[in-house]
Amino acid sequence: MPASLQRDEWTPNLFRQTYVRSLVAGAIIALALAGLEYPAAAKGLLAGLVISVLSMASVELTVRILFRSGEMPGVKIAIAMILKYPALIGGLLFVAWGAQNGQLDIFAVVGGFLLVHLVLLLTMLSGRRHEPSNGSAG
Repeated sequence: MPASLQRDEWTPNLFRQTYVRSLVAGAIIALALAGLEYPAAAKGLLAGLVISVLSMASVELTVRILFRSGEMPGVKIAIAMILKYPALIGGLLFVAWGAQNGQLDIFAVVGGFLLVHLVLLLTMLSGRRHEPSNGSAG
């Protein structure tokens, strides 16, 4: 088997770095929007970003359960879905309420949601492997 197939290139570090980079980029963009006096856009961007990160993390957890299934993987997935869907529906209801009352810009919510996926796509296209750091330089 080729050496490139022996190691798992989809390390948890990849997703962790994607979440951190997305949250940092989103916070910087939200601060810029708030500084330009667009508070509804700043709040919308952060709301979309948080919903997207939590949704992607729950999908990642579900996939790990499927591939590392021990006893009763169906029950574990059912529990994950029971926890995910009410949280996702609550987040979407919050966004709908905020957009209806003018507190959130709905286009900024979509932008925040897409920011995480864009960061993941750009990370994958960069071709860099994401290894857990072991303290050694090189």
